[in-house]
Amino acid sequence: LTTLRRSNVFMKDPDNVIRMIEKIRKDGADKLQ
Repeated sequence: LTTLRRSNVFMKDPDNVIRMIEKIRKDGADKLQ
């Protein structure tokens, strides 16, 4: 159910999801340094 919801959000607003992923990646890189 959660997965279904997530893909629903992805279909509605893929740009927002991509932005979120980029932010998470950036946060992760900042923590590594």
